[in-house]
Amino acid sequence: SSGINAEYGGNQQTRSLSYISILYHNTHTKMEEGPRKIDCTFDTNDESCATFVILDEDHTLGNSLHYVLMKNPQVSFSGYTVPHPTDNKLNIRIQTTGSVSASQALRQGLTDLKAICNHVLETVNEQIPDV
Repeated sequence: SSGINAEYGGNQQTRSLSYISILYHNTHTKMEEGPRKIDCTFDTNDESCATFVILDEDHTLGNSLHYVLMKNPQVSFSGYTVPHPTDNKLNIRIQTTGSVSASQALRQGLTDLKAICNHVLETVNEQIPDV
């Protein structure tokens, strides 16, 4: 077990990384049973603009994903809201330049965010010895 997980018994970064893995997995495979983690609403017939509702998430994922999305030159707008603190959902709106769909931008954003989290976790684990 890594030093950081041994010390804290599973920290917030590890939990966030697992959520990102779940979200990434859910955007690449069809869920057979249970409630969907992500729902999508496109504006009319334009796939370059959509609102995604992600269940059981909050500002931790919303702000991180928004940041990564805005670094993508194919994304012209990204914004998120958590409607109410007792409402366990995150609304994220994505508008692209048209060269990719909003769904593709979300997948790329999740992929990039997962890579960033993996890099941070590996760097921390290299720098903090096992206890």
